[in-house]
Amino acid sequence: MATSLKEKLYPIKGYEGLYAIAKNGRVWSYPKRCSSKKGKFLKQGINARGYSQVVLYKEGDHKNLTIHRLLASTFIPNTDNKPEVNHIDGIKIHNELYNLEWVTKSENQKHASDTGLHETIKGECHVKSKLSDKKIVMIKKMLIHKCGNRQIARIFKVSHSLIGLIGAGKRWAHVKEVA
Repeated sequence: MATSLKEKLYPIKGYEGLYAIAKNGRVWSYPKRCSSKKGKFLKQGINARGYSQVVLYKEGDHKNLTIHRLLASTFIPNTDNKPEVNHIDGIKIHNELYNLEWVTKSENQKHASDTGLHETIKGECHVKSKLSDKKIVMIKKMLIHKCGNRQIARIFKVSHSLIGLIGAGKRWAHVKEVA
């Protein structure tokens, strides 16, 4: 469908005949039946998470849909059926096709962590932490002196498996032992 700007438009899945999207992310609203209004490009807003979005209506219901997901769903094959769309450069409103890719949740989280977009909260600052850095130092000292995992777990009121993970350096590795 051509517009006055000569942009090529592609139907949005689930909204065929109602809305279409251009490769640059602009969303077109077709004229409604029995209305004198012309079609138009929709205004985009920024949602609470910082992504560009539009509101699409169908059969009396509305949905807030993000531009990057609309673009990926329309133009980027998802042969592995991955559930999330990643902005490669980490800029949430940079919705160029070359900047988008389908990813798993763990791939998306790893990308955010690797690029510094999402800093992992570790140790005593984590909301679910039952231990302080000071207690971890004590636990590590007790492990050096060959105290049993179950005994240490009872003292600090945590699971013995957590004590084992601390001893293996898989949890609380950022806290260094004090000699």
